[in-house]
Amino acid sequence: MTEPFDRIPSGGQGNGWSEQEALDDLKRIKDYLPAKYWSIFEIVVRFDEPAGYAGSSLTDCKNDQIASARVVVQFVADIIAMKERLTA
Repeated sequence: MTEPFDRIPSGGQGNGWSEQEALDDLKRIKDYLPAKYWSIFEIVVRFDEPAGYAGSSLTDCKNDQIASARVVVQFVADIIAMKERLTA
């Protein structure tokens, strides 16, 4: 099974170094979190899937799926901001 970050299409700009740096950043950030949380975050934020779809691995109730996915996305974003020392 390939990792989701292996599916980044090439921009065709011939800038392989920047692409490699982006892949390295994703790998580092992914390692901050449990795999299940990263997967939900990536499904919603990176691949623009509905929160209900992403949250379906957490619960069977449709309303809870959406709420759960939102909480996970917020949590992951907070962890990334904390670890990467981003300020608002």
